[in-house]
Amino acid sequence: EERALLKFVRARKSAEKSYEMLRNTLAWRARERVDACLSEPIDDDKLKHVERIPAYYAGFGKTGHPIYVEHTAVIPWPTILEHMTADEFLKSQVQTLEWQASVVYPEASRRAGEPITQVINVWDLKGLTMSGFTSEIRAFVKKASAVAQDNYPEGLYAAYIVNAPKIFSFVWAVVKQFLDAKTVAKVHIYGSGSK
Repeated sequence: EERALLKFVRARKSAEKSYEMLRNTLAWRARERVDACLSEPIDDDKLKHVERIPAYYAGFGKTGHPIYVEHTAVIPWPTILEHMTADEFLKSQVQTLEWQASVVYPEASRRAGEPITQVINVWDLKGLTMSGFTSEIRAFVKKASAVAQDNYPEGLYAAYIVNAPKIFSFVWAVVKQFLDAKTVAKVHIYGSGSK
C-alpha cells in the first residue's frame, strides 16, 4: 500500500535508505512470521502476564488519531520477566502493533474520513522509581523500541508523558538514545503539577 511505503520514505529521507529499511522489514516479517502472528495466539500462561499491563485505547483525539493510554510505571515487569522471555514479550508487542494496523487504524480512518496511520500515546509515570528501571527492563525497552522504530516507522503522531517524577530525566536520557530524533521531538513531558 502506498501509505505504508510513504512511512518508510519519511523515516529515512533518501530512496536508498528507505529501500534498505523496507527490505530489512520484509525480511524480518518473513523470518518472524509476522503476517501470521494474529492467528497464532500467545499461550494462555504467557498471555495472562501481558494482560496485566495497565493499557487501553481511550478513543480518538481531535485530529482523529487513536489514543493509547498506558500506566507505564506500574507495568508488572518482575512477573513478566519471570514468566516470559524477551522474544515472547516482543511477540506480544508485535501482535499489538499488527492489531493496531489492521483494526485500530482502519476504524480511525473510517471515522475521520481520511487515512490515519499514527497513534497518540499517553504514558502515565505516576509511581515510577529508579529501582523499578533495572538493566534487564532497560534491555527489554531497548529491544521493543528498536522493533517498533525499525519495522513500524512513523507510527507515532504524538506522545504525552504525564506525572513524570523528577528522576525521569535520568530514565529519559537513557530511553531517548534508542529513538530517532524525529520521534524524540514528538514527545511532550509533563510533571505531576496541574498542567
